[in-house]
Amino acid sequence: MGEEMKRILIVFLLVIGMTTVGWAQDYEFVKKWGDCGRWDGAFQYPMGITLDARRNIYVADKQNNSFQKFDPEGNFIARWPRESELGAELYYPYDLTVDMLGYTYVVNSYSHSVKKFTSQGKFVARWGTEGQGDGQFSYPFGIDVDAWGNIYVADTKNNRIQKFDSQGKFLLSFGKEGKKEGEFRVPSNLTVD
Repeated sequence: MGEEMKRILIVFLLVIGMTTVGWAQDYEFVKKWGDCGRWDGAFQYPMGITLDARRNIYVADKQNNSFQKFDPEGNFIARWPRESELGAELYYPYDLTVDMLGYTYVVNSYSHSVKKFTSQGKFVARWGTEGQGDGQFSYPFGIDVDAWGNIYVADTKNNRIQKFDSQGKFLLSFGKEGKKEGEFRVPSNLTVD
């Protein structure tokens, strides 16, 4: 075996060893909350989860067509949108994110859009329609926000990521269907560093 192969093998074994050590840690169950249902604090099909700057927990519930907010201990705070709020309706929300100002952005997958809510859950904006053009979506599943307030959406069936400012103005997109670098096969989530 050549020296180069030995170095590769050693690096590989070190990586495997570190991975095994990481997985060998003991984990302790801390807490659970929520039942299966349609009432406040319950879930039908929770999909996305995120934290705000105060460590409050937000959960997107696909089947209940809503998202809920809990304090860091898991105590229910609120459910949005309220049925009476025109334009705020959600249709299969898959994911959500909260920016540094407290605005919540929800990917409304089956209506091919993003909806924006205040920290009190008031609906303030919507962008996106079904399609393949800039700012259009085909079943978006994932969303995240960067430190500058830009919104990134995993445009799942269009096999790309789109970037918007906090007002929903399209900035750029990247990716296409494929298996090579810079290509995607139904991207369903993302995280912005």
